[in-house]
Amino acid sequence: MDFGLTEEQTELAGLTRKILAEQDAPWGDLAAAGVLAAGLPLSLGGAGLGLLEQCSVLIELGRSASSVPYLASIVLGAGALAAFGTAAQQERWAGPAGQGTVVLTAALAEEDGDDPRVPSARAERADGQWVLTGVKTAVDAAPEATAPALVLDLRRIELRVVAKRHRSACRERSLGHLRSVRSFV
Repeated sequence: MDFGLTEEQTELAGLTRKILAEQDAPWGDLAAAGVLAAGLPLSLGGAGLGLLEQCSVLIELGRSASSVPYLASIVLGAGALAAFGTAAQQERWAGPAGQGTVVLTAALAEEDGDDPRVPSARAERADGQWVLTGVKTAVDAAPEATAPALVLDLRRIELRVVAKRHRSACRERSLGHLRSVRSFV
């Protein structure tokens, strides 16, 4: 077996390294060069490359100690939507994430465990809006995220997108046995 880097992985890493060395705020340049979309399918404006190519980008981001939200927005957010989302979700969120116009994030870690097969946080539809219950302890790139929060219930293989319209519309309150409830209007 050959465990060496492929030509695509080497080129993508080199391009990422060059952009990071030349730019103080590289997100737009990474998008313009096609780095953000490289791991997305062709149908979403990507190059159809895979996780190993995305890892070559992550290595360069780590090497330069860059704080761009590539892991949260592209690998976890757009990647999950590309693999499991509806065509409408992919077009609305994954494609624009690959273009760098939307920053996505995934809320996975919970106080009572990190097993995504058994999430304790829930998204329920109530009065025409989504209501999130539960606590997520770490949401990578949350300050940069323009939308959405992803709720993936692997027991039912269902992907729902909960759009965060803007921070002032997010309310949090304590409800006794529930730590918090966030509702998005």
